[in-house]
Amino acid sequence: MIRRVLLAAVLGAFLAYGQPEMQRLPVGEHPMSPLVTRDGKTMFVLNSGRERPSVSVIDTASLRELSRTPVEGAWLGLALTEDEKTLYVSGGSKPGVHEFRVEAGTGKLTLVRTLGTQPATFIGDVRLSPDGRTLIAAAPLDNGLVVINTQTGKAIDRWQTGRRPYRILFHPDGQSFFVSSWADGSVYQHRLSNGERLGVTRLAQQPMDMVLSSKPVDVDEEGENKPFWKHRLFVTAANSNAVYVLGISATGEIRLADTINIALSPRHPLGMTPLALSLSADEKTLYVACADANAVAVVDIGGAKAALKGHVPAASPYPTGVKELAADRLAILSSGTLAVATGLQDLPAYTKQVRAATAYSDATLDVAVNPGAIRNVVYILCEGPLAGPNTDRLAAEFAALSKVSAMPATSPTQSLYWATAAIVPPFVRLLNPASLGDPAGLPAAGYLWSSALTAGMPVKNYGVLVSNGKVLDPGLARYTKLDGSVVQDLAAGGLARLTLIRVPQERQDAELGRIVETISKTSAWANTAIFVASLNATGSRGLVVSPYTRLKGKPDATPYTQTSFLRTIELLLGLRPMTQFDAAAVPISGVFQAEGNPAPYVAVP
Repeated sequence: MIRRVLLAAVLGAFLAYGQPEMQRLPVGEHPMSPLVTRDGKTMFVLNSGRERPSVSVIDTASLRELSRTPVEGAWLGLALTEDEKTLYVSGGSKPGVHEFRVEAGTGKLTLVRTLGTQPATFIGDVRLSPDGRTLIAAAPLDNGLVVINTQTGKAIDRWQTGRRPYRILFHPDGQSFFVSSWADGSVYQHRLSNGERLGVTRLAQQPMDMVLSSKPVDVDEEGENKPFWKHRLFVTAANSNAVYVLGISATGEIRLADTINIALSPRHPLGMTPLALSLSADEKTLYVACADANAVAVVDIGGAKAALKGHVPAASPYPTGVKELAADRLAILSSGTLAVATGLQDLPAYTKQVRAATAYSDATLDVAVNPGAIRNVVYILCEGPLAGPNTDRLAAEFAALSKVSAMPATSPTQSLYWATAAIVPPFVRLLNPASLGDPAGLPAAGYLWSSALTAGMPVKNYGVLVSNGKVLDPGLARYTKLDGSVVQDLAAGGLARLTLIRVPQERQDAELGRIVETISKTSAWANTAIFVASLNATGSRGLVVSPYTRLKGKPDATPYTQTSFLRTIELLLGLRPMTQFDAAAVPISGVFQAEGNPAPYVAVP
């Protein structure tokens, strides 16, 4: 019924690939905030992640780690005093800001004190005021800023800003500063003296890193098209494939001056995830760490209109930082690795490597299938591995998928994002919250049901994105039944075009059998396909249950991923892919037969 779609068996963009020749140094799981001294000889790197946070001090010439100092709970924030003798490090989940003395030449860090932020709060980015007397610290979980006196070491004020503040950056005038709001899609400007909000610039979902250039752009000899701005503020929007350029005039007016598409092709779906920025020494080149593309975009910003020049591959997945060390040396921070790329004049060759390692291509957007009689899709997410007598009986009667690879996830929350949104937002990757629903954790294109509802399709939900009786996605709440009557409702004809069911691990196999048996006895069964996937990272099985998938125990050994379920459902319902990951996934299409057998399934008691 559904023809097999032949896609190249390439690894996803999240996997390791043929690496360029780079100088490498092991660092932490999520190395962040590369900070280089004025002479360019020393780099500080904050290592975050599941291991105990630390700060690495690195000799940039030899790429040798001079020291690695454990830090209690640090995350994102690094600030160096003007004399480069004192380093401030955010306390992260251990409230406060740590003050370290930097020993010249050796790279040794000695803890002097921890500056207080009472009442206690999670601390992210930290920035020193131009006079060095005040430290501004972001409190992302409190949607605020903590003002610390560096002499007394005590918090002297707290200011409100946008939700989930991420990066703090001072205006060149030294009298104000910018804050990117992870959750509000905006950049806020505050007065330094009292925290007064001076303005808000709306951009796109999840603004994160920011850099500022005061270098005039090149214009033609006649001076035509001369830009109005005196400074340019570059801002990443992690839920887009873009970097936004805000022009700042001599009078302080701020407006959108340019939008830089850093994707690999004009049709590239969301999923580049630009996280971090850095400027070249001459401020004519912008480097963009694209986390989910495993690459760094190189952008010419010397003219009034920015131009993408190409991409450099990262040495390991999920780049989180980038810094130019010299004209031909680019430091790239990614999972567990600091790597230095050279030979940047050979950018076309680097770009070719990035393209070759990316599973997505524009051709995948044009894949189409004939859904035949299938009109309704049921997507069942099981919390535990697929095992038990009902699972075995279903595998013996219907289509059993024997090779389903999990996407890179370190928690059940991340696995649920992959299974429903085909991406894990940076907020979840970098902070690893225990549950979904945070305003900064909205996935790039929403969820599977977002696409279905946008297309005008009926949706019903039983348990997906529900925690303690609360639906974590407001857009799904009105389509969710919270009374636990999934079987009774299905028996009464409760199927929609897209039905979502989450089965808890307790009594999972028995519940799965009851659900499938109930659906198979309804009139909708003849037009239904049921996809059963596991959220457990150790699970490597999957099921496709339908009158048209009665393969009688013949397993499908095609290599699939979690996102293959999403891609297949999208194709059956006529939905566009959400991100580059489901767009590139191999559809589960070869298990469907032209003729169906509508006999009901009988569950194992």
